[in-house]
Amino acid sequence: MVSVTVEVYGTLRLRTKRKYIYVEIPEVSDRKDLAFALSKVCPDLVGIAINSDATDFNDTYSINLNGLTFLDHDSFRVMSGDSIILLSNQAGG
Repeated sequence: MVSVTVEVYGTLRLRTKRKYIYVEIPEVSDRKDLAFALSKVCPDLVGIAINSDATDFNDTYSINLNGLTFLDHDSFRVMSGDSIILLSNQAGG
């Protein structure tokens, strides 16, 4: 298992009262692994950013690894200390 930091912004930060959420996921993970780990550490995300059965993220949210790569449904590799950004796809205006 690898420790990663999940950064949240906007509504998620207000809702969870956290800027960073620390989770452990397998070195080779997928969105399901991350969603499940986050749902256990921060259940306030379920029903907002994470779907109700904690198997994926809702369509209105994207996840990005280290500010470089958006993570889709394929598996991805993480290293200890990596940062995952959870952000809304919706733009204000």
